[in-house]
Amino acid sequence: MGGTNMTQDELAKHFKNTFQICTFVLQDETGHLMLAPYGIAKHREAGQTTPIKERMLDYWAEAEQIYSASGMTFDGHEVIDLVEDMIMSVDEYKKAS
Repeated sequence: MGGTNMTQDELAKHFKNTFQICTFVLQDETGHLMLAPYGIAKHREAGQTTPIKERMLDYWAEAEQIYSASGMTFDGHEVIDLVEDMIMSVDEYKKAS
């Protein structure tokens, strides 16, 4: 398997040009928040007239399968929001909302 000669900055730029980075905000019954980042391929969004946020549960179904395949589960959590950016902490999310 071959590698890439891209620098980390070039790779980050390529990723940002290819994907819309979003963060799902999940909440459990106690009010505990959890963040789950997800990259939505920009070509899938071309021509869409409905905002991503209105289709977030469709994207969450995909993301949850990917997370589940890698051993992460979100039992007892439900999606309450989708931020069209990378959110690194619950505090950051709370400050922005």
